[in-house]
Amino acid sequence: MMKRLLVIALAFFLGSIAYAQDPKAKDILDDLSAKTKSYSSITADLTINLDNRKDKVKDTQQGKLILKGSMFKIVMKASDIYSNGRVKWTYLKESNEVNVQNVNPNDPNVMNNPSKLFNAYLTDFKYTYKGLKKDGGVQTHQIDLYPKDLKAAYSMVRLFIDTNTNLPKSVIYSGKDGVSYTIRFNKITANQPVSNSEFVFNEKAHPGVEVIDMR
Repeated sequence: MMKRLLVIALAFFLGSIAYAQDPKAKDILDDLSAKTKSYSSITADLTINLDNRKDKVKDTQQGKLILKGSMFKIVMKASDIYSNGRVKWTYLKESNEVNVQNVNPNDPNVMNNPSKLFNAYLTDFKYTYKGLKKDGGVQTHQIDLYPKDLKAAYSMVRLFIDTNTNLPKSVIYSGKDGVSYTIRFNKITANQPVSNSEFVFNEKAHPGVEVIDMR
């Protein structure tokens, strides 16, 4: 469930820089998009909190994201995902198994195409600027996003953008099923030198790994 919700929440965050409703919100989101597009690479340390009120389940995980153009790497507790922009490798740590797939550049799933993370524009949201708010002691802009599709599984996505850096501080996903999910950006580093080999799964570094080629 944690991985699925991360996919949804990140996808909403990435795509949320989108639908022109509130001019103040649009200006802030446009600035965020322009800034991150100018970076040669982005590294983000994440804390992911899940609160399932229906099943009384809470969970917290640490994660890391590295982006370089269309290439990416996502590191989490149970799995790592690599992509060189053409091929994607999903490594399941507990079973020592890696699934290999071709990348579809038009896939809206952010886990398959997270190069859209900070600059994708979708037309599925209305958004509004809610003012200055403190988030973890940091002054942020709060922007609330609402799906245009009333049948969507989520009711709202709430963004907090650091007023000093114009970078995201956190994003909250609120589902209609009683599950809320928060991604906190603990640290975002831009323009770090990253070798292209970082985005390719290295079988030699994982002795005995089972390769499942789904291409």
